[in-house]
Parts: sequence; structure tokens; C-alpha cells
Amino acid sequence: MNQPTAASPTILTLNNDLIEFDTNISTYLGSVERWFITSGLARFIDRVFVACTRYIGAMNENGALRLQLDVLVLQQNLKNIIIDPASDVPSSTTGLHEQASQEVVALPRSAKFLDWFLEGAEKSLDYAKDEKEAFASQGAKALAAGNGEPFTYDELCVLVDLCFSEILRGPRGAESREDFMSAKKASADALLRLNEIMWDAR
Repeated sequence: MNQPTAASPTILTLNNDLIEFDTNISTYLGSVERWFITSGLARFIDRVFVACTRYIGAMNENGALRLQLDVLVLQQNLKNIIIDPASDVPSSTTGLHEQASQEVVALPRSAKFLDWFLEGAEKSLDYAKDEKEAFASQGAKALAAGNGEPFTYDELCVLVDLCFSEILRGPRGAESREDFMSAKKASADALLRLNEIMWDAR
């Protein structure tokens, strides 16, 4: 019910586990081998976070702010773990090194999901429509914006659902029947618009 002042204990535990893991592999492996193991970790966590939002029963603004802080703290820790190999790698691994240098350690889809939630369902659907059109016209070049891949239909359904969850499923939702019915209608309208956006063949 209050604005967050610190990251979630679970995230702090995960960060400690990641640091311990990184310390262990750094003891026994070289920089290239270490990068081989850790590269892609940020993208994996990013995808898992968005996929697991369907397990959130109800979320309000403070909950989203807490998750934003969690994402920020986790992302910063990953930047300290996923490090490019040293510049003196053997020539036989030059290609691997170039690939490593191109990796951007970030959690863009997680951040985008929470940003859109805070903007509300209507704005989120506007963004989803714009993003779909951008990827349709620019293809992979649209990834250069740094926001990650577009959300799937199922992910957007979860996002829309969460936008109304505080009233429809939150502890205070039953206090006002008028607010409840209004949110229920708005949710249905938003899902209808989502269908139109996602299945529009134009």
C-alpha cells in the first residue's frame, strides 16, 4: 500500500546468488568462457519476468513501482556480471569477442511492461499499435529503439488485465459497485480493442 523504498528481498537474494555464481566461475574459467556462460542471461531473465506477470493476481501503482525498482537493481547487477572478454583474447575467438561487445545488458521488455502499466490500458494499446506498425515497416531495425521485441497477444492480455486488477480483484474492489462495474466494462472494451489491433491485417 506504500511507495517502495527498497528492492524486494527476493531480488536481493537473487542478486547475491548471481554474484556468488559469477565468483565461482571466475575462479576456474577465463574471460571468454565466462562470457559464454553469462551472455544471454539478461535476455533470459527479461523474458521470464514478462512471462511470469500472469501470476500476479492484482497490482496497483505502488506494486508496479516496486517492480520497477526490482528491475533496475537486477539490471545493474547483471551489468557487473556480464562483462565483455578482455581485449587480448586470441585471434581464433575474435568473432566471439565481437559478438560479446555488441550485447547490451538490459531488461527492456520488463521495463516497458511496467511503464505501460503505469500509463494505463488505453495508452498501452496506443503504444502496442505504434510498435506493431513500426516492426511491420522496419522489421528488425525497430529493435534499435532499445525496447526489445513487441509483446505477444497473450502478454498484452495480461497487461490490460492488470491495469484493471486493483479494482476488479484488489482488496478494496468490492467497496464501490459503481467503480467495479465501470472497470469491468473498460476492461472488456480494452480487450476488444486489443483484438482489433493484433488481428488487423493491414
